[in-house]
Amino acid sequence: MKKIYVTLITMLVYCVSFGQAGVIVGPSEICFGNTASMTDSIPGGIWSVSMASLATISTGGIVTGVSAGVVTISYAVGGAVATHVLTLDPMPTPTSGPSTVCAGSTGTYTCGTPGGSWSVSTTAVATIDPATGVLTGITPGVDVISYTIGVGCAATSVVTISATSAPIVGSTSACLGSTASLSDPVPGGTWSSSNPVVASVDAYGIVTTHTVGTTIISYASTGSCGAGTATVSFTVNPLPSVITAPTFLCVGASAPVSDSVPGGVWTTSSSAVLSISFLGSVTGVSFGVATITYVTPAGCATTAAITVTPALPLITPTVHYGVCNGGIDTLVATCTGATSFLWSPATGVACSSCGGITTTTSSSDSMYTVTASDGFGCASTATISVDVNRIMGHILYGSGMPTVPDTKIWLIQYNPADSSLTALDSTVSCMDGSAPFYQFNDKVSGDYLVKAKLLSSITGTSDYIPTYGLSNAHWDTATTIFHAGGANTQDINMIYGTVPSGPGFIGGLIVMGAGKGTSGEVPAPNLLVYLEDASGNVLTYTYTDASGAFSFSGIGYGTYVIYPTDYKYRTTPSDVITLNTTTSSYTAVDFKKHTTLGTITPFAIVTGVNQLPGSAVLTLSPNPAGENIQVNWNNQPNGVAHISFTDMAGRVVYNNSINMATRSGNVTLQPVLANGQYFVRVYGETINWTGRLTVTK
Repeated sequence: MKKIYVTLITMLVYCVSFGQAGVIVGPSEICFGNTASMTDSIPGGIWSVSMASLATISTGGIVTGVSAGVVTISYAVGGAVATHVLTLDPMPTPTSGPSTVCAGSTGTYTCGTPGGSWSVSTTAVATIDPATGVLTGITPGVDVISYTIGVGCAATSVVTISATSAPIVGSTSACLGSTASLSDPVPGGTWSSSNPVVASVDAYGIVTTHTVGTTIISYASTGSCGAGTATVSFTVNPLPSVITAPTFLCVGASAPVSDSVPGGVWTTSSSAVLSISFLGSVTGVSFGVATITYVTPAGCATTAAITVTPALPLITPTVHYGVCNGGIDTLVATCTGATSFLWSPATGVACSSCGGITTTTSSSDSMYTVTASDGFGCASTATISVDVNRIMGHILYGSGMPTVPDTKIWLIQYNPADSSLTALDSTVSCMDGSAPFYQFNDKVSGDYLVKAKLLSSITGTSDYIPTYGLSNAHWDTATTIFHAGGANTQDINMIYGTVPSGPGFIGGLIVMGAGKGTSGEVPAPNLLVYLEDASGNVLTYTYTDASGAFSFSGIGYGTYVIYPTDYKYRTTPSDVITLNTTTSSYTAVDFKKHTTLGTITPFAIVTGVNQLPGSAVLTLSPNPAGENIQVNWNNQPNGVAHISFTDMAGRVVYNNSINMATRSGNVTLQPVLANGQYFVRVYGETINWTGRLTVTK
């Protein structure tokens, strides 16, 4: 056992004494006089150098070159030593040689330190033999000569390459009245002109032109490489003549421009204002000022400014007919940029020179011409046709003028041969004094109906109802206008309907189709529906919604008739409906709009109101209700239904969908409803049900 312990201790001492020293990392060559950093991955070692006369090293591994030669760097850790060979290159002594060499000549450069190589920074200026140091001048300029030993130990000097003369640099021509700049690479020379009457040159090479012609510009230089003179022929070109062009041009108008010097090129400063062709034709594009330039083949240019006037007046002629202007037709010529107007003929025109607006009292069809001009002489014309082919009239409100009397009027052409109707036009009334007025112009001869609707009226309430002229709710009994191309007048006396108030409700559905069975029936939306009393007096009106449903609510006990109407269809009204304390609501007053027959008739829809399949039951709870309303169904075929709430004024205040995914179930709704009575309708593919709900919060 003691022998084993001794062996382990011996091995431990050996490892400590003869451990690894790693690998020295650092440059293998430097210039002496410089420093370099050496490193080793094993810490705690000692640095040393083989020849202290050539280099020194710090405890941190920083080597400083002292003299040229080769040394060994050592790094010792315990008994282990790593080494690295470092070459110390000498710094070359300063070079010697000429500071100036003539272009095309040579000069020799030397250095007292052997073993180096010669180079220059710019071979375009001079070249040098790397071994001999013989430099050859190429072109005037300055170059840097380098003598390099080893890893970049270099000495440098500067040489100037001179020349006797060099070509003159710069433009050899200029336009009369302008200047040009010339230069020469050889410094210190003198400039001169052979014909200073044509062009003179100053000490800096700036040429000033005086007359058209040619002169010789010379540059004489002297220096160490000898004297020389460079010359160039300099031409003074003529300017183009003054451009012949208009000072002002109308938008849309064109004019030629020209110059006496041929062969030049035309340009414009702004093609958005003024365009110009290569042949020299300008066209006004938009209001503004643009400069045109003419450049001769020699490059000489001249300019001219052209003002494009504020548009060749663009006239928008209109005629405002009739009574809404005191019975006088107003002729209007809307025009931008015009300062004067002239109307022709003057007969029947109140003012033939008024600013775009005048009046006429012509009693027959007439044609007028208006000419608009601006201050630059630009003018344009337009014609206005005034005819007396009109259908017109007043809208009369016998039960009191509405606060907002705006009324929409439709013009419907009637063909008595086949009783067909065609909607031709519509307009909104204007005020003629105290009464709204309508007018349709330039209509072909034939029979016509006019229909008016107060735009501010509210459906289902006591208010003015849509009315045909002279005063009829139904198109088929309305008064026809026979129009033969002249002026026809028909007033429309609006019918005022009064709705007796109470708890009653009447509703139903209107579908449309060919009239055979129920297959393929679709809702008839936006169909006008009148509520009439048993004597045929219209009380109020409403329109069917997107599902074809209509309703009248909040009506008193009494006898009523439902009358859907469309101007191309003849209507068979419903039977007389009696509302009383026993039966206060009718919810299956249904109709069909027969698109082939052109009729609207009462119609029994298979899935009528309150019809539930089999023993199906639908209830609302609680009733009266508060914030939440639960819809309960039992034995109802699966499907999606829609639910709507209608207030007593006949307004639909809530819409939603119910997914009846199971035969029996319920869903809770949270409609925002005010306290009061509501009619509730649930309808879909397999159900059409209505009921009443009271809301008390």
